[in-house]
Order: sequence, then C-alpha cells, then structure tokens
Amino acid sequence: MLDTEKLRERLKKGDIILGSDNEYAATGLIISDSNIIIERRSLALKDPWAGQFALPGGHFKGSDLNLLNTARREIKEETGIDVPSSALLGYFGPLSPRNRTNLMVFVFVFEIVGNYPLVQSSETDFLSWVPIPSIILSRRIEGNELYFDLERGTIWGLTARMIETFLEMADLL
Repeated sequence: MLDTEKLRERLKKGDIILGSDNEYAATGLIISDSNIIIERRSLALKDPWAGQFALPGGHFKGSDLNLLNTARREIKEETGIDVPSSALLGYFGPLSPRNRTNLMVFVFVFEIVGNYPLVQSSETDFLSWVPIPSIILSRRIEGNELYFDLERGTIWGLTARMIETFLEMADLL
C-alpha cells in the first residue's frame, strides 16, 4: 500500500536552481488511487524518444519560470489534466538519459483525488492510468538493464529508472 505521507517526507522541496551549462526538463508522476499515468510518445514526433513509454513531461521553456510550471504545462498538454500545485508531494532528480548527459530531468510527484479522464494529445499514441501493483509485478532486470513489461509494451531507459526511483522511495520494492 502506498504511504503518501512517508513519500512526501522523502521527496525534495523548494526551488531548483537552473545552471547555464545544462538543459532542463520536468516530468510528472501523477498518482491517483494506486495508479500512475503512463504514455507512449507518438512515432510522429521528431525526437530520440518517439515511440517510447514515458511519464508526461518535456523541456523547460523560459516562459515557464520554473520546472514545476514546466511539469504542470506538459501534463496539461499531454493528458488534459490541469494538476493543481497543491497536489504536489515533492520532486526527485536530476536524472539524465544515457544519450544526453547534459539534460537534467526532474520528476515532480503529484497525488490527485477523484476521477480524472485523460485526453490524449497528438504527442502520444497511448495514454492510460496503469495500476502500480501491475507495474511492480512487470519489473525485470536483464544484465544491468531494468525493464517494466506492460501489456502494451516495455518501459526501459530513463523512464524505467524514474519509476524504479519512485517505487524505492515509496517502499514498494
């Protein structure tokens, strides 16, 4: 069972200072009734992560002012959910993709209550609430690589590391 109060205590709080030597991105790990939102990025996108499973998120824009706003903007664009700042439990990171070590990605963890229907955008070709227990059961390690094998495909790479970090912080592994 997910103890969100314990998770809140373990997550970071406060402002993230952005340096000029790196690029920044933010994702949202959104929890509701022991489910999280997983998406698969559209193959039509012109980025190295097209077709891969991910958490809603994207690159920081100066107009966002901070990474929390980046996460909230991207969540709204990709899921239709206007997640309130009050739903924020905290964040963790930075993590970096292995192919872009100068990209600092922070994961903002939100807990929302109620039935939030998802509105799929052109940036995704799969968007769903996925039960945390099924994610845990789908976990596998081959060599040094971590995977989560969902019904619709496999989560790997940076997203797998984000989910693994979350599960460890929440004492679910």
